[in-house]
Amino acid sequence: RRTALGLDRDGWFLLLPALIPVLVLSVVPLLYGLSLAFTDAQSGSARGTSLTGLDNFAALRWDSLFWDSFRIGLTWALAVTAL
Repeated sequence: RRTALGLDRDGWFLLLPALIPVLVLSVVPLLYGLSLAFTDAQSGSARGTSLTGLDNFAALRWDSLFWDSFRIGLTWALAVTAL
């Protein structure tokens, strides 16, 4: 019997050894980083964090260091893609 993705139960068991490291090493840190983006967490600080919502993103709008870094990253990505 096939599931919605076209794999039977045995197929999922064969896929799990490859899927688990992807989830643990990629998806979990990504979700954790996204959750930190909405708090006032600081690296190396032992104090608790509080939810800031979109304040961090609003502050980036006027941060010249962010926009300089963004421009450099975008230039690098376009140059590497073109080459």
